[in-house]
Amino acid sequence: MTSSPSRAAELGPTIGVEEEFVLADPDTGTPWLDNATVVAAGQELGVDLQLELSRCQIETATPVCASIAQLRTQLRRMRSGAAAAAARAGAALLATAVPPVGPPPRLITDLTRYTSLVDHFGLLGEQVICGCHVHVGHSRSGGRRADQQSSAALVAGVAGAVGELPYRRRT
Repeated sequence: MTSSPSRAAELGPTIGVEEEFVLADPDTGTPWLDNATVVAAGQELGVDLQLELSRCQIETATPVCASIAQLRTQLRRMRSGAAAAAARAGAALLATAVPPVGPPPRLITDLTRYTSLVDHFGLLGEQVICGCHVHVGHSRSGGRRADQQSSAALVAGVAGAVGELPYRRRT
């Protein structure tokens, strides 16, 4: 996610979401181990996707949003773009915590960031776990109490925005 700190301070609380997805073979449901092809397909479609730890994972990231409505729009755009990129590459995009079929793949994306993690933590490389990360920014002038109150108000809206967009099975 990209943002300008001074712009975020003007807007008050801001929100951004990163979501990780499993890539699967559309026929068998087994992990599809070519995330780089999906990311490249995303670039061709104008969708910014990132590689993740396992080669059967990708990540999306919304821009910094000033409202729940804006976040919903961005989540829809990112999710539909990621699904289109996966389909273009020959994979299915799954919004699930772990691959539903087969043993976890042990093929790590070839980036220094990830190979260093596996070298240091070992078993990390044997797991495929997806998550959703919500980032909340606050104005510098609001004070701690105002930040807590605005965060509490955002939680329900973010949970609704993240959880309300169902994925449909391709037929």
